[in-house]
Amino acid sequence: MNYIIAGIFSGIIMASVTLSVVPFTIFLLAKNPTPGFKNFLDRVPPIYITMGLVIVSYPLCILVGGIAGILYSMSMNEFPRAGLGSQNMAFSITTVVFGIGISSTLVFLLRQAYISIAILTLVFVGNFGWILPFLAKISV
Repeated sequence: MNYIIAGIFSGIIMASVTLSVVPFTIFLLAKNPTPGFKNFLDRVPPIYITMGLVIVSYPLCILVGGIAGILYSMSMNEFPRAGLGSQNMAFSITTVVFGIGISSTLVFLLRQAYISIAILTLVFVGNFGWILPFLAKISV
């Protein structure tokens, strides 16, 4: 249960960072949109996108955090080896690979937002790869 609570807390941290970074990115992209994004903005104003993000971000990130907590507890049973400054090296490496895979896809789709995507990727990897194991360790 402690792993899930640590994951949920990490999800709340991720949602807070997402809500700090993504609205600025949306409005920067709206100032100089690509043709595809311009068509999307003609149908949906940026404020609606931001409000949708606010409504969806916390529940989605809490769900992702809870799942990450469950996966971390499973990895502690299967691969209990510490390393790379984490309580579980396999979980941290998997988090890094997953974060880079998702972010590289997003950078390919949204080239103008590469700095925001890099910030979110660093926070995702640090949060779920290192903070979640640390929180799970101190709560046990």
